[in-house]
Amino acid sequence: MIKTNTAPYGITLLRVSLGVLFLAHVALKIFVFTVPGFVAYFASLGLPAVAAYGVIALELVGGLALVLGVYAPWVAV
Repeated sequence: MIKTNTAPYGITLLRVSLGVLFLAHVALKIFVFTVPGFVAYFASLGLPAVAAYGVIALELVGGLALVLGVYAPWVAV
């Protein structure tokens, strides 16, 4: 039988894990690829270079929101 009283712990673990994954990817973009390198990569794909800054910002804010548990449904969209 499934115990429903432990479901919130599983949801919290998954939410925090996904937030840490977001933060790890944004750290990779900032510290390893560097921001100018990531912007150049975006431009090489034919995407607007300014969108790279939005991707970095959204991953950072979204990762923090997931880890802290605020606005998690908004990040999920």
